[in-house]
Amino acid sequence: MTTSVLSKVGTVLALAVGAATLVPIGAAQATTGTDHVLSIDCDADALAGGGVVYDVAVSPGDTITIDNLGGCDADLPDSGFVTTITPPGTPTFTYGVVDPLADGHYEGVLGDLSSGWPIVIGTIAQPTSWISLTVGVTVVKTTPTVTLKGPGKAVKSGATVALKGSVQIPVGRRSTEAKTLAEFRVKLFKKTDSGWRSIDSAKTLDGSFSFDATVKKTTKYEARTVATDYFTVGRSEPVRVEVAKPDPKPAPKVVDVSVSRKTVKQGNKVVVSASCGKACAGKDVRLQKRVGGEWLPFAQSRMNDRGRHNFGWHTVTLGTYKMRVVVARYATSKTVMFDVVR
Repeated sequence: MTTSVLSKVGTVLALAVGAATLVPIGAAQATTGTDHVLSIDCDADALAGGGVVYDVAVSPGDTITIDNLGGCDADLPDSGFVTTITPPGTPTFTYGVVDPLADGHYEGVLGDLSSGWPIVIGTIAQPTSWISLTVGVTVVKTTPTVTLKGPGKAVKSGATVALKGSVQIPVGRRSTEAKTLAEFRVKLFKKTDSGWRSIDSAKTLDGSFSFDATVKKTTKYEARTVATDYFTVGRSEPVRVEVAKPDPKPAPKVVDVSVSRKTVKQGNKVVVSASCGKACAGKDVRLQKRVGGEWLPFAQSRMNDRGRHNFGWHTVTLGTYKMRVVVARYATSKTVMFDVVR
């Protein structure tokens, strides 16, 4: 005999109100002689409002072993489709599925039974939990609701962002109330040129999950649950994470310089003019002369309110002059040259 371990995560609410489809039972589910083990905490179910459903896909000849974690007894009148193997009230008890048993879904809602009696935990009048059986070729699957949220603003290229979301499933066979599932396997997908590609996976914690993704360009992301025997794949709406355009590079700081003459007769006036616009208005400005391998101070002044200044003087010494202008806390000009001749 094989054993199938089941809990509320994988079995509760398989027939809950919501998006549901009928699909064939897998070969492993249809095999007879399987012992389906359920852990049921009736005290927790009672706090949740009672009537929590555990749906089990069975075949005639299977058994259902209940690990009773709460303080409630099991109440099962002899019925046409299950028989008690171990008396109820003990910590663990087992029911056998009668062979032959017609295909169908055997369930009960607060004692209003559509096909025989269910296995009831608590009392038939006020059950905390009950077990319903699906026999034959179909089992009901529910589609979870998946949400995903991004950073909500553009990020820099290469930034790592948190993508957070939740998984919800409908609870209660007669209710559309939503409740978060404690554990669910979720995969994160991103849109590529060739389609959606899985890039990460995680388990939910109290119904929530979170992924870290490094974003190099604007990308769409999507979260999907992994299909199980009782749930189809749930998909979030795509989330677009924008990568901000880089800040434009500031214009280079330039000091324009010119000389009034390339050749000046000794004793005549020469003018070196500097200009860098209002960005350097009022800044200190120095005129330097190249002597040997060094730049030596030659004159000093201040830029006017239009960012301009003219250095003028009467030449004395013969030779070639190499000059440049340095505007404090701004920039240095290129070198200009002129010759002083007789």
